[in-house]
Amino acid sequence: MDEILLSDPMSQLILHVCAKLQ
Repeated sequence: MDEILLSDPMSQLILHVCAKLQ
């Protein structure tokens, strides 16, 4: 993943949701 996206609060939320779905 892109480090810039990881620093984005919105992307952090999406990653959190994706982690729950897995």
